Amino acid sequence: MRKYSFLFLGLVLLLASSLFAAGVSLTGIGARATSLSGAYRGISDDWSGMFWNPAGLTQISGLHVGASTELLWPVASYLAGQWNGMNFSTLRTVETENEPRTFIIPAAGVVYNLNEQLTVGLGFWAPFGLGAKWDLLDTKNYNANYPEFDYEDDLQVIDFHPTIAYKLSDKISIGAGLSIVYADIMIRKPSFIQNPYFGEEIYAAAGAAGPVLKGGFQQVGALAPHFNHVIVESELTGNGLGFGGNLGLMFKLTEDLQLGISGRYYMDVKLDGTVNGAFYFGNNPQANGLIQQNLKPTLDGMKALKAITDRQHLVLSNAYSGAKVPVYTDASADADLPLPMDVGIGLAYKAINEEDTHLLFSADFMWTQWSTWDIIDIKIEGGDVSQLVEKWDDSYRVNLGVEYKLNPMLAFRGSFYHEKNAAVAETLTPTIPDINSRNTVNVGLEFKIMPGLALHASYEKIFIGDMTTKLWHYDPVENEYHNMAGEYKMSVNNLMFGLGYNF
Repeated sequence: MRKYSFLFLGLVLLLASSLFAAGVSLTGIGARATSLSGAYRGISDDWSGMFWNPAGLTQISGLHVGASTELLWPVASYLAGQWNGMNFSTLRTVETENEPRTFIIPAAGVVYNLNEQLTVGLGFWAPFGLGAKWDLLDTKNYNANYPEFDYEDDLQVIDFHPTIAYKLSDKISIGAGLSIVYADIMIRKPSFIQNPYFGEEIYAAAGAAGPVLKGGFQQVGALAPHFNHVIVESELTGNGLGFGGNLGLMFKLTEDLQLGISGRYYMDVKLDGTVNGAFYFGNNPQANGLIQQNLKPTLDGMKALKAITDRQHLVLSNAYSGAKVPVYTDASADADLPLPMDVGIGLAYKAINEEDTHLLFSADFMWTQWSTWDIIDIKIEGGDVSQLVEKWDDSYRVNLGVEYKLNPMLAFRGSFYHEKNAAVAETLTPTIPDINSRNTVNVGLEFKIMPGLALHASYEKIFIGDMTTKLWHYDPVENEYHNMAGEYKMSVNNLMFGLGYNF
């Protein structure tokens, strides 16, 4: 059954946006790699190589440890588009920004070269994460009991990553790592279903009973047409464990030129949790009185005859009651989430390669199979099944970086990357910050505090193009909207600090 699918619309959707959207895949693993915008597959010569290209770890001598901390400030805004020429229920008619938040994202690793050929490492990082809090609904006159913040989520994902690398020859190395991923989530958001007293769709859904009810519907709808939709609040809490891995190759083409190839693959993640869901109906005593007096007996009879479904009866009877009607209370739910694979290739060239100084250029191209994020089934206790509809496109990312080592103590870095977004207008919502392609610039430096100990710092600015989508994409079978039409804007600032020490 899918009769309550709208309760899950956006729950895993929000998880998807925080976890996997191209715009917030947290590729800030390692301060040096980040300051080069991820153009690091052809370099990969510190602990963060476990993420970028594990084959590069064979370049490390002895024991190496490192850590990085990323501070992320995303700012997004949304202005709701009109529905059928009028405002969409209680969505605000002014541009609204998300509540400001600062995300602190740590990563660390240790690498040990056992002998001339074999190197092992262990790292942990947060490859996916973030959260959001929005107040997009003006519910004061609709239902004053609705929470102040309509959208809220908190997601923590950690990847524990044992890695091994082996030098096949002086020219070729190979490496592999295992991802053990743990995710913990809390997500709360609204969904919208059409008010049956405002529109023609419900007449067809009611079958033969449609003409009988049409007059009563129109009479009630005329009293409060601004409540053109019913709001459903949904909340998901849960956690899951997943596995994956990465594989890399490193080729030393000349003394100054290296080629790196690597890819990541994840098995589906099993997400287990609980769902709470409830209808919040608009408050209009006059319309509600008319329903209870004139239509409720007819609706009860139609329900008994199965002329209308239980859900239709619930919505038709309570549409203007101002009530909160629970549908799920701590119901168990699970879903198998497919994670996209990616592959990439990178080059690193030292135009100047001297003992105390160098000039390094790097470039990287990555392709990500976001099209695997298509339609996902969510199973709810009691046999209900919902579908998450995304239909994302594959994406690519091009990275360019330069590093100038001025002397043994100081190095400067600058970089740029362009990344195509994966999300599409038909399923775009404010919970997905992947609104458009990104162009990013990064500047950084490295300072050696003492022999073997280096401090890294960088600043990154992500420029994201605005997006306007005018059509609300309604699914009459699921009775839900797969997107939220409107104007979207977003920008991100990022600071990173890191330490690396060679014993």
